[in-house]
Amino acid sequence: MSVRLYHVPNSSSQRVLWLLEETGEPYELTILGDRQSRLADPEHMRRHPLGRVPVLDDDGNHIFESGAICLYVADKYPQAGLLPPSGTPDRGLVYQWSLFATPSCKRSSPRSDWRRDHRRLSGLLARIVR
Repeated sequence: MSVRLYHVPNSSSQRVLWLLEETGEPYELTILGDRQSRLADPEHMRRHPLGRVPVLDDDGNHIFESGAICLYVADKYPQAGLLPPSGTPDRGLVYQWSLFATPSCKRSSPRSDWRRDHRRLSGLLARIVR
């Protein structure tokens, strides 16, 4: 069985969808409705205790939280070359930036200046990539 992503467009599940595309491996995509319909769906509530997305189903095993799913997918498909070797400093940087990016790049509050933060992060990443 291939993996299945439970997805809502323009949500944090978008990054998982992108990564699944990068692997080149087959997957199934299930697009879910609004939050109220997910909360009313006992099946989805068994996948995620808060009724959120993304959720990855890998042979009946459910994984949620986009950062965790991305790291799992990169480990599951090593042939895609998405991760440096385990135990290396480069792998440590992958963990660092993965855990940093998830909460830091999210618009969490209407009062937060996400545009300023985006510019700051873009400049930082440009220096790192050089």
